[in-house]
Amino acid sequence: MKDLGHANMILRMKISSTPNEISLSLSHSIEKMLHKFDFYNSKPISTPYDSSITLKKNTGEPVSQLKYSQLIGSLFYISNRIRPDISYAVGRLSRVTLVENTELY
Repeated sequence: MKDLGHANMILRMKISSTPNEISLSLSHSIEKMLHKFDFYNSKPISTPYDSSITLKKNTGEPVSQLKYSQLIGSLFYISNRIRPDISYAVGRLSRVTLVENTELY
């Protein structure tokens, strides 16, 4: 075994420490996710879920179910680590990941 020093990242979380505290941050992972799914330039909103909006079937441009599922999975990871305030919205969105006659290759 050899000592590699203090860890900077673990489980995609950045570790910062001062003499009095240790903090974990997922900001780097969140930025990578936003770039991956082309949402980096999106405008932030104050509330993660508007209960007055009902989800409807997509009648416009088709969305890749694989990409949608990957996005939901990334959001679940974030909500389970540091953003429990978005858990309900992510759960609602995850309900529409299954589509009839979906084939996996």
